[in-house]
Amino acid sequence: MRTWMCLLAVGALWACDDGDGDGPDTGMIVIGAGGEGGAGGDGGGGGDIVDAYCDGVATAKCTYVFKCAEGLARGSTFGLSGPSLEECVAAEAGRCLTDARDRANRGTLRPIVQGEIDACVAGLAGTACPPGAPDDWVTMFYQFYGQRCTSVGAGVVPDGGDCGSRNDCQTRANICEETCRPARPADVMSDCAATGRRPGDLNADANCVGGSCAKLANNDAGKEGICTIDCTEGFGCPSGAYCLRSSSIGGIATWYCTWPCEDDGDCENGFECTPINPDEPAEKHCAVRPPAED
Repeated sequence: MRTWMCLLAVGALWACDDGDGDGPDTGMIVIGAGGEGGAGGDGGGGGDIVDAYCDGVATAKCTYVFKCAEGLARGSTFGLSGPSLEECVAAEAGRCLTDARDRANRGTLRPIVQGEIDACVAGLAGTACPPGAPDDWVTMFYQFYGQRCTSVGAGVVPDGGDCGSRNDCQTRANICEETCRPARPADVMSDCAATGRRPGDLNADANCVGGSCAKLANNDAGKEGICTIDCTEGFGCPSGAYCLRSSSIGGIATWYCTWPCEDDGDCENGFECTPINPDEPAEKHCAVRPPAED
């Protein structure tokens, strides 16, 4: 199974990486080589260990990004809240706790071990800032983060098992449509109600199989949003799809799946095959065309 991981920076498709659809492309680079040490801990889904997991991981993630990136890049490149470190940690830990407590209550959260939290924190704390601008290594950061940190609170539902959310699934590339399964092209080509101010902004939408709705630019078709899948850590896109990074100055970066095409016949639900990068007119995706000029 193959996916293409690409980055969309300020509206331009600028880099692609051919990877394995079952996980991030480990052939690129993994930043961080933190120790695996740390005492073993409570393996249950109790509040103490879940709180420790979410607080520890959020603190490590935000501290690393605030150390290695400045100002607006923390939002426009990494998609993190701000402007302070404390606000970043609170937002990241809050999202984690909402998900982890829900899954702990439903029995779909893999037992958390203190040593795994320690390994995530040590891996980030012990890694120097990479050379170059954050745009050059943000994808590598999220691949490392996804492998080392979010796996601590992984799901336990096997392929085909009943699920209530995508994070319930044991296979992290799966999505949840009542059962855990791989994504299909149709999962990223349905209309949805989008929120946000900028094209590419994501909002949760239970009517989308992939769980997310991406805001679209103004278009003659009157479409507001397109169903998609959050692929920040390189997981979840249908085989053959693109994972696009959308960012803009003053905005919050997002990563989401789109479907490449050659003509309108490759698209569904009235979406059109159109270039998304004016500099690369041959690169087309199922999306919307801008309003016709008078």
